Parts: sequence; C-alpha cells; structure tokens
Amino acid sequence: MATAFLYENDTDQKQHFRAVQMLARDLSMPEEEVKRLYETMLNCLKERARIKDYLVILASRCVKDVIKGREVPQDVTEAASSNICWMG
Repeated sequence: MATAFLYENDTDQKQHFRAVQMLARDLSMPEEEVKRLYETMLNCLKERARIKDYLVILASRCVKDVIKGREVPQDVTEAASSNICWMG
C-alpha cells in the first residue's frame, strides 16, 4: 500500500502512526501486523469518508473489532473485501 497517498501530510501520518503504536501496545501484537491491518482499514474508510477528522478513531475501532471479535485474516486485504470495513 502506498503510504505516501494514504496520509494527507506529515502531521496526519504521525497521528496515524501513534494510533498504530497504541493499538499494538494495548492489543499485545506486533506493530507491523497492526500497521498493515490499520492501513487497510484506513484506506477503505478514507475512500468513503466525507469528513476525515475522525478517521483515526474509526480505523482504530475497526482494527480492534477485527482483532477482538474475529480471527485476524492471514492476508489483511481479505479484511477490506469481507465487509469488515464499514461506514454508513
């Protein structure tokens, strides 16, 4: 995934990276694994978002739901295609 296009600017990227670090710590998972899942969810949510101010919260919540509520897919791209990514 091209991270250059995923983040609006350096501040946006740092904010999302902090969220990934916190999730990894809270969920006792490797940061790289969380990052891949987070970026998949973020990309999916970002495509549909009209207001992007809450993407950190939504992506974090989506990642937590996947990890706590379901088995983490072997290939995180399956997550985006299996309707895990939501936004009404």
